[in-house]
Amino acid sequence: MRNPFTLTELKNNEDFCNRKKEINLLKNLAMSANNAVILSDRRFGKSSLVKRVQNEIAGKAITVYCDISAVSGIDNFCEKLSYSILESIRNRESLFKKAATFFFAYKPVLQYDAVTAGYSLSLLKTGNKKGLELLTETLDALKKTVENSELPVNIAFDEFQDITDIKDAEQAEAILRSVLQSVSASFFFIGSKKSIMQDIFTNKKRPFYKSADIIALEKLPIDEFAQYVADKFNSQKKQCSVENAYYLINKVDNMPFYVQLLGLHTYINTEYDVTKQIIDETFAELLESYRYYFGKIIESIPPKQREAFIALAKNPTDEPYSAAYLQKHSITLKTMQNTIKNQEKEGYLENCCGMWKLNDKVLAEYIMKYC
Repeated sequence: MRNPFTLTELKNNEDFCNRKKEINLLKNLAMSANNAVILSDRRFGKSSLVKRVQNEIAGKAITVYCDISAVSGIDNFCEKLSYSILESIRNRESLFKKAATFFFAYKPVLQYDAVTAGYSLSLLKTGNKKGLELLTETLDALKKTVENSELPVNIAFDEFQDITDIKDAEQAEAILRSVLQSVSASFFFIGSKKSIMQDIFTNKKRPFYKSADIIALEKLPIDEFAQYVADKFNSQKKQCSVENAYYLINKVDNMPFYVQLLGLHTYINTEYDVTKQIIDETFAELLESYRYYFGKIIESIPPKQREAFIALAKNPTDEPYSAAYLQKHSITLKTMQNTIKNQEKEGYLENCCGMWKLNDKVLAEYIMKYC
């Protein structure tokens, strides 16, 4: 029997639970050359959602997916964008040949791969331009490619907020906005650091102000999600009641990735019937297996701020700056202010209904157990 849960991109209709409204909206925006910002906390399935939309319109549009997470600089961004565009059209011979003449900085090279019995694309750097000059040239090539396409074009930038970390970010952002607004294509901007993404698109002083519809992914309706989880188990002859599906979902705070993760391992640990005991034992195993990953996150925080971060994980509060809270945890006001500012920016802390807390319950549970 096949494990019905997956941690990879959700490609099939049966792997998706709901998101019908978002899928239809994004398809309409993509086909009408309109832009969208897709944001949520980490592990909510933003990338899978956009790829699902692009898969559904692939026969009627050209779709480009460009992951710019941890982009090292403008040159690296230009290379990633150039590759993503040329890769997306390499089977459209006429357009590919034209586009190859637009990208002056890179020569596309197709090489035969005997293992896959197909061709793979690589780029050979040929030009001398760098930085903002290279960015302008690359975006001009993008514009010409779109103009020569007979089909609508949708380009998705994943982890778009990382563009703000590169050298000359402000100038790059201004150039991007200036060129992209003149291109007759649809652009999707995906981001998991909500505070940065919101500032990019809602701050009047930023170039991308009001340039796209903002679509914030919320948690899935729990009734429908519980039935989905129960059906996944039952489809493979391992019985799971809707009640226990609720329990599994609530165990990880209804976060889609963690539901898939806990479901996948609970399936492995279940012989016949899913029980709350098996879910609890599986969850404990997952915390142990994630010790290295979560440990690296915590170690990346400066020591004094780490203490404040751990305090907020263990004791969420609506008064993090109060003398009583600071004294209880031996933290200075400045340290707490810096911790909240930095870790909200990184996407680990949030203010929910006035309460400051970690937005990742599994990480919080790890801290409760191991820190």
